[in-house]
Amino acid sequence: MILVIGGTGKTGRRIVQRLEDKGFAVRIGSRPVFDWDDPSTWAPALDGIDAAYVAFYPDLAVPGAPEAIERLAGLAKAAGVRKLVLLSGRGEDEALASEKIVQDSGLRGPWCGPAGSARTSARVICWSRSCPARWCCLWGR
Repeated sequence: MILVIGGTGKTGRRIVQRLEDKGFAVRIGSRPVFDWDDPSTWAPALDGIDAAYVAFYPDLAVPGAPEAIERLAGLAKAAGVRKLVLLSGRGEDEALASEKIVQDSGLRGPWCGPAGSARTSARVICWSRSCPARWCCLWGR
């Protein structure tokens, strides 16, 4: 099963639709199932998950984002999640720190940076050549 954190947002809902169209089982990680402001929801949302797509709210550029991503990555690894993709920012210090945390976490999977507006980034992420491992590495197809 794939967890899409932010699965009801502009990018997340497009990711959910594409995954479901390809036949993947998806859990949408949005309130109340997953709430960035309530860390007690994080571990239960990760239970039974093989891979996760993470869109941080409100934005990876805000102070505290790297700490939240580090905590989430640790919980994901402990829960047996094998792959994690982070929708990153545009080179802000906090976004770069979050990318490094994911890269160093031991969870397979790239970070993906937006290559356009939030309205188009779901399409770009899915097929972007800029993604170091291409989108298919996360979902296995």
